[in-house]
Amino acid sequence: MTPTRGTGSSPDQLLLFGPQGRFLGTGIRCKLAFQQVTGAGTDFVNVTYRYPRSETEPNAAVSGRTDVTFRWNGSRVVMEGDVAVRDDPRRVLRPPWPGAYLATMTTAKSGRPVPHTDDDRRAQRPVGPAFATLSSPYFPYLVALFVGVMIISNITGTKGVLLFPSLSFDAGPLSMNGLVTDGAFYLFPLAYVLGDVISEVYGFRAMRRVILSGFGVLLLASLCFWITIELPAADFYDGQEAFRTVAGVVPQFLLAGLSGYVVGEFLNSYVMVKMKARSGERRLWARLISSTIVGEFADTLVFCSIAASALGISRWQDFVNYTVVGFVWKTLVEVAVMPITYAVCARLKKAEPTYQEALAARLPQQ
Repeated sequence: MTPTRGTGSSPDQLLLFGPQGRFLGTGIRCKLAFQQVTGAGTDFVNVTYRYPRSETEPNAAVSGRTDVTFRWNGSRVVMEGDVAVRDDPRRVLRPPWPGAYLATMTTAKSGRPVPHTDDDRRAQRPVGPAFATLSSPYFPYLVALFVGVMIISNITGTKGVLLFPSLSFDAGPLSMNGLVTDGAFYLFPLAYVLGDVISEVYGFRAMRRVILSGFGVLLLASLCFWITIELPAADFYDGQEAFRTVAGVVPQFLLAGLSGYVVGEFLNSYVMVKMKARSGERRLWARLISSTIVGEFADTLVFCSIAASALGISRWQDFVNYTVVGFVWKTLVEVAVMPITYAVCARLKKAEPTYQEALAARLPQQ
């Protein structure tokens, strides 16, 4: 834009606009003479800045030149290139949009890079843990896998399973004659593993969308099963009762399952993200174990509390036994697959370009 009555040294003003015409800022906050747009595309703009190389050089006849690129990465503007300033080179110059930072500042006299102080590095780095953006190509696949696991779990969970029939013990309110569980015992921990991965890489807001999406799909699936069961069966179809047994919707179980799912997954993600805000990239194992304990316990407790009477549980001892055994079993399964969770998180963080950008903005610059 060429402003009215602009000076000879700064005839043009750069204005950056994002999606839907949202104003993002004016490029850089330091005033450099002669800023000129030299190239542009759908997600970038190239700008040439001119600046004086000495304090005696007039602004109208400057000899310094620097080329930078302002690039939109899907969520914010990132500046690529160096900016030279004539005053104190240790002064932090931050662009006016969140998340962007200047990689290097140079002196006008020598032209050599000047290292930042620790205070400068801390001032430039955005605050908080690093997360990838939802524009990622990997995120939809994780959402589909998570929701798919939840739907399959609701169907396979209708089968009762007895594991380790020879295992038995009696310790107060806890007793076991074999491990009684359901056919989804290996899928529910997988759902929490996926929740951990999404929370670790994409953050709580992203996981909140996934949880609500899963809730809606589970509710829709239950409604479709109910409608299909109530439809009149054809004369040649002899599997009506078997279909009702497998896909039938028991309102109390539906309420228990959905309630436990929402409470458990929200707490699991919340604990993961809050702990990451304190520890950063360190101690992933602590986040995984802590969030698993909180999420699985809440999920199991809520489900058992609502579904107890439908399960035939009438004594307090039986309730404690069913809840504790289920919680311990699910937690141990998820802990056992923790190496897989570690590997998936590490792989996804490296593959996600926006995660690497967010992480680089928070690391000390060399």
